[in-house]
Amino acid sequence: GAIAARVQALFEQASEVNDWQIHELSVQSDHVHLLLQIHPRESVASIGGERSSVFKGGSSRVLRAAYPDLE
Repeated sequence: GAIAARVQALFEQASEVNDWQIHELSVQSDHVHLLLQIHPRESVASIGGERSSVFKGGSSRVLRAAYPDLE
């Protein structure tokens, strides 16, 4: 639906900004599966830290503002 499309758009935007490539993205009703290719110069830990905020907290804030009925 509309929420899944917004999640996909947010993740694609974050990937474009960071020059990452999404290989798989599956938005479920309560979670997201993501297969992401990053540059060899970047560590997986760096993606899981502050730079992933758009995938985690950042996307959550945007979605909750747009859809206040989300739990």
